[in-house]
Amino acid sequence: MRRERVAPEVLAALPADVRPSPLTSWHRPVSVGRDGVAIWICGARLKYGADDQAIKALPIGTRVRVSFNPNDIGSIGVWGMRYTFISQAQANETVIRRH
Repeated sequence: MRRERVAPEVLAALPADVRPSPLTSWHRPVSVGRDGVAIWICGARLKYGADDQAIKALPIGTRVRVSFNPNDIGSIGVWGMRYTFISQAQANETVIRRH
């Protein structure tokens, strides 16, 4: 997983409730599918946003960026390729992280 930097002026323009925290990790860009978006975390393919209207409105195949907190993988941030916030997507299934 590659760490990406978001330009300070982009972060400053985001509302506080969607601004990434210092714990935020960025997944490589992914494509929107019929069931939302899917990312790989620790060898598991996790799907998000199947019922999210903002994600459903995107054409299938649209590339998006994904942010997540490794300590809370029950939801992810979905962003446009220019870091425009799209949605906070919930996991399609219950996610249990075992240590």
